[in-house]
Amino acid sequence: LVSGTAEKAFREIHQVRVNILDKEQNVIEPKKFVPVLEKFDSLALLDRWIIRHCNQELAKLRINNNLNLGIMIPVSSQSINDKGLTDWIHEMVGYVKIPDLGKSLIFEIKARDVLNFSRQAKLQFNKFRVKLGASIALTNINDVPMLDKCMTHEKFNFIIFSPEHSGDRKMPIDQIQQMVNKAREHNAFTVASRIDTGEYLALVASAGTDYVLGHFVQPPMEKIVPTEEVVVR
Repeated sequence: LVSGTAEKAFREIHQVRVNILDKEQNVIEPKKFVPVLEKFDSLALLDRWIIRHCNQELAKLRINNNLNLGIMIPVSSQSINDKGLTDWIHEMVGYVKIPDLGKSLIFEIKARDVLNFSRQAKLQFNKFRVKLGASIALTNINDVPMLDKCMTHEKFNFIIFSPEHSGDRKMPIDQIQQMVNKAREHNAFTVASRIDTGEYLALVASAGTDYVLGHFVQPPMEKIVPTEEVVVR
């Protein structure tokens, strides 16, 4: 959390990423297994497995410390068309006996899937919000025109972008600022993900980004200028 305005949403946000291992315990990259799952219409099944696991972990976090936290879970285009998904999640949440657990769920959807399945996405997102109290996050956005186009189709609670890994180049500060400003126009919080360096941590924070996710690389101690300070909360 790097902005005061976002604290009313969640004090902490956790982002879910999944690794699949082969028999020798080597990581299989998504670009290798996702096409296979797509071919056999199994991505929705993987999504349900991830959601079930996330609910279990979320319940442990909430029971132990009662934090105001959110957990971002990616869902595929196949889950947009999964008509029974919301009822399945609602029933599963009911077993946990934490009444507002669904409000901690933030479902990530890729921009291209929103544009390709706009009607189905709207129906699914409405069910997520009404029945679960969940939030929706738009991700995989490389520029402001794409963000603007997606915003015309649907309301999003969070906008996730990766300024250090946006296509073939890093985002300049003016484009980062445009992304943040456009999200604010639509009353959405911004999340800068995959932040690897202190430079981009400082850039996104100065642009008014609400949350930052990633690995922060500290420069050698002898190169730190005493008058400069970066605070991570």
